[in-house]
Amino acid sequence: MSQYRQRRVKNNKSSKISRQKAKSHLEEMAEKVITLEVDNNELRKNVESLQEQIMFTKAKLVRHIASNTSAQQTAELPPS
Repeated sequence: MSQYRQRRVKNNKSSKISRQKAKSHLEEMAEKVITLEVDNNELRKNVESLQEQIMFTKAKLVRHIASNTSAQQTAELPPS
């Protein structure tokens, strides 16, 4: 086999390995994208739930403060 042909065979093998590695890497990245999208969606739902809890707790606190304030004001009124 000529030197040229040996180099061609070697280069073809190297190219094939390189293409296989690139394809494998691309497939791994595609799988990672899917996993990260699922994780991201779960985190978004978690954030939404926590925001709802914050709003509920704030509203409850405001009602509590308002009821305590009105109770104090009623207690401070002079007897009629």
